[in-house]
Amino acid sequence: EILDLLDVEWANADAYAEERAEALRICTSKLSAYAERLIRLRYVEKLSGKALAERVNRKVSTVYTALSRIHAALRECVNNRLGATNGG
Repeated sequence: EILDLLDVEWANADAYAEERAEALRICTSKLSAYAERLIRLRYVEKLSGKALAERVNRKVSTVYTALSRIHAALRECVNNRLGATNGG
């Protein structure tokens, strides 16, 4: 009985994770080319902040500010998409 309840909870969690992942895919597709490049270099190529700044020829503080703004924009976009799909 407990396993049945856990199965339902896990299924709900999986569905929510898939929904968030899809929302994130849609939101990242709307990023500017520069923002997309920063995200790719930071999270796909796993460059450090300093290496990333050197690659794009910017100050480290400028790159961190840009990443912070990108994260905020993605968070807002994902939350808006999830709210819209959940009737919120």
